[in-house]
Amino acid sequence: MTTRTRLLHTALRVFVLAFGTAALWLGRDGMNPDGVAYLDVSDVFLAGDWPVSHTGYWSPVYPTLLAVGRLIGGTTPEREQAVTLAVNFAAFLLAFGALELFVRSMRRAPVQPPGAHAEAQPAVRDASDTEPNDSVWLVLVYALFTVVAVGWIRLWLTTPDMLVAAIALASAALCVRFTAGGAGWPSAVALGLLLGLGYLAKAALLPVSLVVLGTLMFEAWRRQRRDVSKVAIAAALCAAVSAPQVVYASRLKGSPTFGDVGRLSYLWFIARVPGPISPDFALPAKLPSPDVRGQTLAPLADPRDPAPVVYTIDAPIPGTLPIWYDAGYWYRGVVAPLHPLRIARAVVRNARVYLEVLGLLIVGGVGAAVAGRASRRDVAAMRPVWVLVIPAMAAGAMYALVLVQTRYIAPFVLVLCAGLVPPWAGDELSRRVRRGLAVGAVAMLPLVLHQVSVDTRAWQGSARLRAEFAAALAARGIVPGTHIGFVGDAYNAYWARQARVRFVTLLPRAEAPRFWHLSAPARAAMLQDMIRAGAQAVVAEGPPPGVSTDGWDSLPFAGFPATDLLLYRPVAGAARR
Repeated sequence: MTTRTRLLHTALRVFVLAFGTAALWLGRDGMNPDGVAYLDVSDVFLAGDWPVSHTGYWSPVYPTLLAVGRLIGGTTPEREQAVTLAVNFAAFLLAFGALELFVRSMRRAPVQPPGAHAEAQPAVRDASDTEPNDSVWLVLVYALFTVVAVGWIRLWLTTPDMLVAAIALASAALCVRFTAGGAGWPSAVALGLLLGLGYLAKAALLPVSLVVLGTLMFEAWRRQRRDVSKVAIAAALCAAVSAPQVVYASRLKGSPTFGDVGRLSYLWFIARVPGPISPDFALPAKLPSPDVRGQTLAPLADPRDPAPVVYTIDAPIPGTLPIWYDAGYWYRGVVAPLHPLRIARAVVRNARVYLEVLGLLIVGGVGAAVAGRASRRDVAAMRPVWVLVIPAMAAGAMYALVLVQTRYIAPFVLVLCAGLVPPWAGDELSRRVRRGLAVGAVAMLPLVLHQVSVDTRAWQGSARLRAEFAAALAARGIVPGTHIGFVGDAYNAYWARQARVRFVTLLPRAEAPRFWHLSAPARAAMLQDMIRAGAQAVVAEGPPPGVSTDGWDSLPFAGFPATDLLLYRPVAGAARR
């Protein structure tokens, strides 16, 4: 490595660490619905139930780290946000360390010349032959890591996606060692443990791990058959690490499965089964019964009774919002037919998402490719790392079948681009595509900076406002453990986690106008129904102008994205009448 390349490498490292740390600090007041659920799972673990989470939806690794962090830093609501940020920062450092391992493995990987026999010894790459390409590849990888870590995963989000990125990059580094012939038994053991840990971090990684192992096995059989046993060991360790969680999720559901995420995502996003969880879903006429198999859910129909629908979601499961903590409890008996046409529409819809998200990379790469000669022979001369490219494309295809979000695909886009034009590929087409992808990745950085700015303005001060809101509730007798009815969007009611209250009845935001347009006696009767269903108080988003709020207490602002909130407390004994 020349002095110039060494200085560039150092500058890129400093930039990534500085930008990531600043983005985390600026977004430090943020929260998200998944984060509330993961913190709820950490409560269960801190109560002594680890590793039993009572849900097949949320994977256990991330809430375990949250529980450890809270055990060290404090379990009070006042300390929770800081502890979560510390865990996320640690995950970011792990991902950066995995990136360094990946870069080191790619730059040191020996090269097998085109047409060489499968048993031939790989040629050792001469650094002087690829130094210019090496520098461009470094810019591509570090710029794209900044995009996916800061802009797509977004460090402040309380999700396991940064851990997933760390596991994906570390696994990719080990896969490169396998194909280069430099993987020993420790690498095989490490890869198996990492792939199993990946499933425990996010259930969707299990099918991706199968593709990784299958691709490695094919490469080992084709090139160096002595590595077949090592890949088999990695597969066995992955299965051993994954098996307990697979068994637990299957027992919860009552049938073989590796998690609820895929099935519920199909029900909600493809089959359009209604659910009172997110405002993006249609509302069901009633909640499904957890004890009935073969159910189908009908959406609310119009015209209907003017009274709004209220859902009782109290159940023998933990969580601030029980139906989000373990939606599988209610939906385990819900069925929906296979909809090939809807799946095809989802693929088309998600293809448009890919074009929007990867537009600059596609323009840069394709534009550079067609800027010069790109014959079939030139394409054949390219030397992508198939053990990286195939699993990354498989992950993208898997998400395209149901739902694509940038944080889901983030590490796979990085691995795909890095493996498509590795630093040792010296053919002219690879050089051009590498430069084009690097330009596209750098061009995405201003968009990431804009995203950080938007997040900062949206969330600034929200953590303090949530704490003040929880204190205001406590001053009104709504203490931790209180069961709450809610009129509005409970999915984004992050203050409830801060106040340590639990939603047990929901009147969704889409039904709120019906509630506020009822007569005062009819509204009072509905409130009493919510109290009889288990709510000790009712919190509501503010009504339209002109609606009387007699009997309600005004509450302070609870931070983004909350609206004006009101509190209704029943008169003692009213619920019994």
